Amino acid sequence: MDVLLPPGRTSCNNNMPSAHYEPRFMGVANGSLKTGEGPYSVWDDRHAQQRRHVESTAAGVKSAVVEEGELVVGGEGCPVPPSEHEPALVIFDKDGTLMCFHSMWGPWCEEIGQRVVAVTGRPELLGCVYRALGYDGERRLVQLGSIAEKTMEQVQLMLREALQREHGLEDAEVERVVRVAWRDDCSGGSMRPLGDLVAIFRRLKERGFKIAICTSDSRAGTEEFIDAQGLAPLLDSVVCGDDAGIVPKPSPSLALDMCRRLGVDPSRAAIVGDTPTDVGMGRAARLGLTLGVLCGVGVESDLLAADVIVPDVETAAEVALAAFSPRGGGCLPPVRLTPSGVARLLSGAHDNLGGGRPSS
Repeated sequence: MDVLLPPGRTSCNNNMPSAHYEPRFMGVANGSLKTGEGPYSVWDDRHAQQRRHVESTAAGVKSAVVEEGELVVGGEGCPVPPSEHEPALVIFDKDGTLMCFHSMWGPWCEEIGQRVVAVTGRPELLGCVYRALGYDGERRLVQLGSIAEKTMEQVQLMLREALQREHGLEDAEVERVVRVAWRDDCSGGSMRPLGDLVAIFRRLKERGFKIAICTSDSRAGTEEFIDAQGLAPLLDSVVCGDDAGIVPKPSPSLALDMCRRLGVDPSRAAIVGDTPTDVGMGRAARLGLTLGVLCGVGVESDLLAADVIVPDVETAAEVALAAFSPRGGGCLPPVRLTPSGVARLLSGAHDNLGGGRPSS
């Protein structure tokens, strides 16, 4: 197995047996490790004579935990080395990243369902509507797909197709029902921010970062949220799902257009989002850092295309500061690197997150 071990250590810890495992991915396998003094080496138990050196100086030591298929880096008292490059751009998704998805869009899904039932007089359509919208009516939770990842235009189309497919409604009837029942705004929901967004954005702006929002929500709903949270003075760009001429996520075009307009190289940009479409856009655009957050509708297994998985937007901002800030980001918070993120870390793509570039 590939694990990071300090000099003189021959096993991971007292909780994990010293045994041979097939590597799950580059540099990580079953076992755990907390670093203390550097430098460290990457050992390969299959070829015990081979190791790769990882520089971890006093100025750049990270604590790390290597677990099965995961690597967590960061921790208290771990100064982050500064980047040689100027910071650039952090692109945030909105719903599920900056704002609670369920409290806002759950009531909206229920309202659309009730309106469809009222228009048709057919209560049995409620389940069909919920499935089309991606809403779990029993648990009152929004699920991946549909409203969590699509534009309003795409969600409307999915609802039309579901009513035709599952209940045989004619085209004219479907158009009438959707036209009467549909509404883009979700004024019945609760607009609950996921953190002190003004403070988070100000911290980024104070370090010279540009900040953008890229959402599948409508322009009207997005601007309502921005105004309510007092974010407008802190934003450099906002792209919405009903803007003219857009190609929706996960197409890279939105991220690349944003970078181009703001004069930012994509390698100096990060995307923060809670769904596969968010991280898929970051991957497709070859952004410098793709961060998945667990405060929305996606779980860890949904976000493995990201480089890093973090609990919330505040932690995501700290990781971006650590990765891109020329003055360093302070103490790097604990984060979870995905297989893709570990491979990029070990290749030197994110030196600030890993304490040094491995060399053979």
